[in-house]
Amino acid sequence: MKLRRDSTRLIYEILSLAGSGVSRYRLMCGVNLSFPLADNYISFLSGKGHLKLAPDDDGITRYMITAKGERLLRFLREIQDELDGLFLVAQQPSLSPINRVQLRNVDENVDKAIGWR
Repeated sequence: MKLRRDSTRLIYEILSLAGSGVSRYRLMCGVNLSFPLADNYISFLSGKGHLKLAPDDDGITRYMITAKGERLLRFLREIQDELDGLFLVAQQPSLSPINRVQLRNVDENVDKAIGWR
């Protein structure tokens, strides 16, 4: 069974790619998003000050990560490190109702940590 990526994972991937400067097309391909979905994430991250537009010498507009974006990326890396293996546990069919509640609480805590709730 293939797991879907959540918003935090997509943001993590976008910010990781933008570290060296990336075009919108390369970002879409690198993160494997459709144009409308990539545009939503890029607009959100740009509006929050995590990405900035920077034209290069060839006249191509590239998205670069800002200092604020680097901070968010560090937080997301820390969260990812803490949650490694979580989804392997979540796939087991014998997951008890108590563990499901604990997993839901982890999701809520992650959202709070990055300011989405």
